[in-house]
Amino acid sequence: DIRQEITEALPGLFNPGSVIAILITMLLGFLFYALLAGLVGAGISRSEDLASAIQPLMMVAMAGFFLSYMSAAFNYDGDGNIIMTLSRYIPISSPFALPGAIAMGEMSAAETLISVSFLALLTGLMVLLVSKVYENIILYSGNPLKLGQIIKMAREK
Repeated sequence: DIRQEITEALPGLFNPGSVIAILITMLLGFLFYALLAGLVGAGISRSEDLASAIQPLMMVAMAGFFLSYMSAAFNYDGDGNIIMTLSRYIPISSPFALPGAIAMGEMSAAETLISVSFLALLTGLMVLLVSKVYENIILYSGNPLKLGQIIKMAREK
């Protein structure tokens, strides 16, 4: 009976360590995407420009979502799916791929730690980048900034 199998497997899968790892992954993923949105928002000065400015961010988020979920959907044998493995370590897709993999017990503690650490590192780098851009752009008003201009502002100071 499938219910009995699930009932027997649940206590081992949802241990305190995995729940904490899932919560940290979700928090870091939210922060990562919020910082990306903040970076995009820093480059516009009028609300009319928001729709065109946010479009690349939405494409990145959708690419991460589809990378994680489609690789899982087409994983028939359960082993050796390189796309699924990569989606658990790439920061744009790991917030989507990790919680399910951790909950199902598909990742070891070491793999989880590496993936969460990588996401935390890149989120920390995003904090530094966005804070530098905001420092330089706080009083800017004018044409919407291009990505190259934003990167140039982040290198200043």
